[in-house]
Amino acid sequence: FEDGTVGCDASLFPEGRRAGLAFAHEVLQQTQLRSPQFGCSGRHEWAMVYRAEEARHAEAPLRVDATTIAAVVEDGPLLCTHFDAFRFFEPEAKPLNAVTLSRELMPMREQPGCLHSNMDIYRWAFKLYPFVSSDVLLDAFLFALRVRRVDMRASPYDARQWGLAPICIETEEGRRQYRSYQKTFYEQGRDLRARLLREIEQLRASLPTEKQSDANGGSLKS
Repeated sequence: FEDGTVGCDASLFPEGRRAGLAFAHEVLQQTQLRSPQFGCSGRHEWAMVYRAEEARHAEAPLRVDATTIAAVVEDGPLLCTHFDAFRFFEPEAKPLNAVTLSRELMPMREQPGCLHSNMDIYRWAFKLYPFVSSDVLLDAFLFALRVRRVDMRASPYDARQWGLAPICIETEEGRRQYRSYQKTFYEQGRDLRARLLREIEQLRASLPTEKQSDANGGSLKS
């Protein structure tokens, strides 16, 4: 820009991506407003290998047998609220989930106690870059890495070869440990999500109106 600052001109945002921008804003905003839930115990990765013929991550051995996996999944209803985890559940596990999930229902189901919802702060920031700041993008990436490590530690996989000691959610102590991480990530994610929301709202407020776009010869079209 003329004043020497570096940024991205909002007028260059593709018109064809406005619906996606609005969806990202709605998901993030509704997640931010919702109370956190800490009762899922991270069983989503277990549901992905429930009665499966083979594990999803073939490069990592399972640390527990099929009987233990079945017991964890069947111990009460699954409480997953994140569609992009749920959609990888084994077919027999999906009916065991307490709520119905779909892409369209994400604004109504996502909640800030979910590890995957917190990792998704990076997902949305990455999708919107460079129209959101690199500071937010980098912080969201590093945060997602920390959350993902806990996500895999709580899974039925043995990730010790990568320096990840298991969080044994099949035990009461493991579930307490997982909840402690959830609460920490909830607090950290709330602040980071708020930063991303502010930038998205600034971007949406800066977008040319449809009338202005027409006057510019439709330059916003992707």
